Amino acid sequence: GLEALSCMICYKCANKARMCPHCSKLFCEGCIVRWLQQHDGQSCPHCRSMLDISKMVMAHRLVDDLLGSIRSLQVDSVRSNEDEQHMNSAGQSSRADCESRANEQPHTTQIKAKCSLHEDEAIKYFCNECKTPACSDCVVLGEHVGHQVVKISELAKIMRTGIRCRIKAADDLLQKIQQRKQSLSEQRTIILDSKDARIHELSRLFSNAETTLELECARKLTQIDHHS
Repeated sequence: GLEALSCMICYKCANKARMCPHCSKLFCEGCIVRWLQQHDGQSCPHCRSMLDISKMVMAHRLVDDLLGSIRSLQVDSVRSNEDEQHMNSAGQSSRADCESRANEQPHTTQIKAKCSLHEDEAIKYFCNECKTPACSDCVVLGEHVGHQVVKISELAKIMRTGIRCRIKAADDLLQKIQQRKQSLSEQRTIILDSKDARIHELSRLFSNAETTLELECARKLTQIDHHS
């Protein structure tokens, strides 16, 4: 499930994450800076769109928050398995907690980044036209007036929904793989049993043929002795 938060260059969890405004893929800040320096085309490694490091979304706080939520879900799952008697109530509490976390507003640490143009204003919006974060003053009075903007909190919900869908798809795939593994194991058992039965049958037929040949040889020898 953590693949969705991985850098598309080094495939590790994105460090100081930057997001491409065109394809929404994540990169480590260091990885994407080196990529853009090494490639004259200045294009995104994933979608190949023209890319300017200054236009990329700073998503490290969002990534840290999502990682925290995923790890919290994993801890809840482990704890529920350790205590079967408490599993039902703990499971209901965990699901309620997860639903609450999914619906709650992002932590205040996500929106503490200050606007570069209005130092006293926090970044609260993302401009879909300019592909840059913006503060309230930028949206109402500044360079993003009249632009299509979305709240950072709404953008976080969209990314969380995408990650949950990918985790669900991964879980479904894992279940199919496990079912296929079980099916192959059962088929292997059937084949081995059939092999053992076939070997036993061949051994029986060979033994019967050997006995028949010995009897026939004895009969022939008896006839030869009588003729002599």
